[in-house]
Amino acid sequence: GLSDKRMEVLASSLPPGLQELSLDATGCAGLGDKGLEVLADGLPATLVRLHLGLSKCDVGDRSVRDLAGTIRDRLRRLLSLHLDLGCTSVSNAGVAELAEALPRGLEELEICVAKAVEAEVRSLVDN
Repeated sequence: GLSDKRMEVLASSLPPGLQELSLDATGCAGLGDKGLEVLADGLPATLVRLHLGLSKCDVGDRSVRDLAGTIRDRLRRLLSLHLDLGCTSVSNAGVAELAEALPRGLEELEICVAKAVEAEVRSLVDN
């Protein structure tokens, strides 16, 4: 399966003009915060669609915070974001940082999270 090491190789191989990335790493227990941070740092500014399946991966608030920073600082053209963060250790705080980083032009948003975090996401998106 996909691991932090393999994610480093993948992230460094992304073409600079990439517009869409769909990556399903569901159940890859070897993929953790370091791998997601490396991916976030390697995402090109040209990206308009990002779909990440991270359910049952070892990711948490630290890497989601890094992803949020990348979205806020570099992915200003992002139109579609789909994130599956179910069965991870991402908390309300991580999701809140992500919500605050979303670009104004975003047209599609789907974030799957643990049930305990779901209500917080709804309130953030509604505001």
